[in-house]
Amino acid sequence: MEASPTKSAQSGANGGGTVWAPFGPKNPIGTMHMKTNMGLSDRAIRLFVGLTLLGLGTAFDTPWGLLGLIPMLTAGLGFCPLYPLLGINTCEDSH
Repeated sequence: MEASPTKSAQSGANGGGTVWAPFGPKNPIGTMHMKTNMGLSDRAIRLFVGLTLLGLGTAFDTPWGLLGLIPMLTAGLGFCPLYPLLGINTCEDSH
């Protein structure tokens, strides 16, 4: 028999069902919702920095340039996971 990921049954307004809980039912990380928390200028700067790091990594033949993927990913998603922890929201249209 194969090991299956942790699942927890949860009842609520939707009549119950099975909810995916990769970090356990009481861990807040498993229930975090992504809302846009970065404004257009913040996203543009992150995209520029990410592309610059990738370019430098390629030019100098070093894997450190792959760190440029992080700001590019956050710019693409419009969400920075550190911002909610620090209470920052640069989004012009606050959700």
